[in-house]
Amino acid sequence: MFIKLRKQTAWSKQIEETLQKLDKARQQSENLINSMLTKSIADRLKQGDNAVSTCESFSQVTILFSYLVRFSDICTEGTPMQVVECIQNVTEVFDKIVDRYKLFKVETLGDGVYMVAGGVPDKCPEHAQKVAGLAIELVENAMYVKNPITGAGMQVRIGMHTGSVVAGIVGKRTPQYCLFGDTVNTAARMQTNSEPGRIHLTQPCHDCLKGSDYTTVYRGRINVKGKGEMKTYWLAGKKGEESTRTMCRIFRAEHLKRRQGSTENPYDLHGLHNSTSASNFITISDLNDEDERELELTLSSVFDDEDERISASMAKSNFDPNMARGFVELIKSPDITRGVVEPIKSPDMTRSLAEPIKSPELTRGLAEPIKSPELTRGLVEPIKPTELPEPSKLTN
Repeated sequence: MFIKLRKQTAWSKQIEETLQKLDKARQQSENLINSMLTKSIADRLKQGDNAVSTCESFSQVTILFSYLVRFSDICTEGTPMQVVECIQNVTEVFDKIVDRYKLFKVETLGDGVYMVAGGVPDKCPEHAQKVAGLAIELVENAMYVKNPITGAGMQVRIGMHTGSVVAGIVGKRTPQYCLFGDTVNTAARMQTNSEPGRIHLTQPCHDCLKGSDYTTVYRGRINVKGKGEMKTYWLAGKKGEESTRTMCRIFRAEHLKRRQGSTENPYDLHGLHNSTSASNFITISDLNDEDERELELTLSSVFDDEDERISASMAKSNFDPNMARGFVELIKSPDITRGVVEPIKSPDMTRSLAEPIKSPELTRGLAEPIKSPELTRGLVEPIKPTELPEPSKLTN
């Protein structure tokens, strides 16, 4: 009887351990499916819905495209493993931010493009605000991912658009939740016509952000491939933050510079990165009165006389807007700021600056005259005429 009880206890323990392993495997499987299709869509499939029934139309969503600047250079100059590691590092950083905002990551493309959607498949009235907050954090956090070739921090170029899409699961063997519609194409065009470290918006996206915690600044009209002329805006940042005010000053200075009619120069931002941008920026001098009022309106909420004075001063100087973006973003990593915030105290690096080099091999000839008769003869003392060869010997 006692032996039989021990066997039953051993069997019960074994069954319990097996069930725990089964629950763990089931949870891992669910997490994987939820990450691929989102939880709401995965739950519908578990309830017996087919893939076609998941397809539906969404009247208002916000799409974001982010591109790694100079990613083509990494692919050309780096090894395949370096390229994969770079994409993996960026994806890990970006995915954590996307999860925090509870947005849907659509896909990561092989050419360095990262696509995110707000308001789909789970409808959300604040989709534009969430995607805007995400975009700002993507720009700020990209610099912490190192370029495997140069070792410098990466930069992203972001575009956003708000509109309608059709979404649903496509495929049976490898099902994927996909988005279709002109909204996707327009968001991609905004990314193409954006600039490194900046967030480019369409007018519908700008309209959705009105009255929110975010500040947008009128950029101008650009010719978008397949769309014609469009009004576009920059996302400057969150209201009340000093970085937002600084970005507004930079945007204002760029418009003032263009108004001055400068044709060559540091303000051709399309030349600051490797992009095949199809847009032709219409300068401030070509804008009509309505566009001028639009620019003033977007700046009025954050600008005062002091900001206007600083912007005018920046427009007259030769500041580089792309470099200025680096001052706006506060780099909090001590490893990055060391040498900028405080001097580098390495004796090996400062030795040549703090004290003269005492090496006799290097300073000889500077600290004292060179005493070699072969080198100094003719300089220190004149060559006697008797030592010169006779002209007859030279002709022979």
